[in-house]
Amino acid sequence: MGEVQGALFYLQGFDSESLQAGNDAFTLLLEKHSTHQQTDDVRFLKVVNAGRTFKTIAKDKMNGMVVRPATLSQTHSLMMSAASGKSVVDDLTEMRGLEKLARIHLEKGDEKNGKVNVQVGTGYCQYARNQIG
Repeated sequence: MGEVQGALFYLQGFDSESLQAGNDAFTLLLEKHSTHQQTDDVRFLKVVNAGRTFKTIAKDKMNGMVVRPATLSQTHSLMMSAASGKSVVDDLTEMRGLEKLARIHLEKGDEKNGKVNVQVGTGYCQYARNQIG
């Protein structure tokens, strides 16, 4: 892992062009080694990044910025994969990600999937899996 990937972990994801090489490396890692447990950390990072709105300054735009909204479908599928029973992501981090996902569902008006059911300390963390495919 290089400096750019380290910066992405520190920032918990980022859309900046200056960090694009790190994002590309993480995407390649997920494509080539998707079954390796350590890729769950990368999935979680991508969950956090996809789950928030980014505003990028752009001189060529009328209002001076480009807004990339949170992407629910990408956030949801990555989080379900990162929170699988085989995940190496610790319970506290997993819980944080699942709560973020639930908030995004609520912001999009999806109350059914905005419910969080978390059991901490048992090595198990569940995000309304019985309601989500």
